[in-house]
Amino acid sequence: MKFSKKIEETQILRWHSDERVVFDYKDEIRPMIEVVPKWYKEIKRWVELGDNDIKPFDKNTGELDKWPTVKHCLPFFDGITTGYALVLTENIYVEQTLNGPVIRWQDNGKNRIAPVSSRPPYATDPMPAPVGYAKEHFIWQKQMVVKPPEGYSILYTHPLNRFDLPFFTVSAVVDDYIMPGANISFYIKDDFEGEILAGTPVAQLIPYKREEWKAVKDKNVLIESEHSRAPMKKLILEGWYRKNVWKKKTYR
Repeated sequence: MKFSKKIEETQILRWHSDERVVFDYKDEIRPMIEVVPKWYKEIKRWVELGDNDIKPFDKNTGELDKWPTVKHCLPFFDGITTGYALVLTENIYVEQTLNGPVIRWQDNGKNRIAPVSSRPPYATDPMPAPVGYAKEHFIWQKQMVVKPPEGYSILYTHPLNRFDLPFFTVSAVVDDYIMPGANISFYIKDDFEGEILAGTPVAQLIPYKREEWKAVKDKNVLIESEHSRAPMKKLILEGWYRKNVWKKKTYR
């Protein structure tokens, strides 16, 4: 897959043995906006508050009788829709055994490289596994090429805010390098057994421009923040952030 600022060309190269085949990019990589989880779509935009509920208070307008849900939080929305999703191209099945989780998949007849492999524990020792996940260290084995523009890097990470997924993908950063293959580490929840369906996002790819940064202390920033703070009614009920701050992002 080749990234450009305008995303003018997008393709995936995947190979088996010495044979290279070009596939449509939607086979393995999709814009994150296309894999928004069902639970997010089902969240209501407003929660009506009853007489006995604690109501948010705005010093300018008094109590509010309804409360916005996460559907009003555009920073949250940006988190789950920024960049691209690396998705499973076949169903995999996780079985819990006395020796830890075992992952199987069914050959779909496309002569693919195995979608999952494992890495010996000494490759990460003494790095701890995430709490609640099996210690076995697995690999999403995606045979493809991703090329960002010169001067850009890509953050590979677990799909943001996707705590519902039965695995946890480890984060990594790759610079502007045409790297054949994308082997990304992950862990399986220690209480999960079942099927993970094709189309499930297993990693989020966020391209960004490399720049030098330096953090400095500036107490004026706090003062500026106090002056720019919008009243709660405007911020919550009138969509102040969306109208005055938020910038639309596009990934195709």
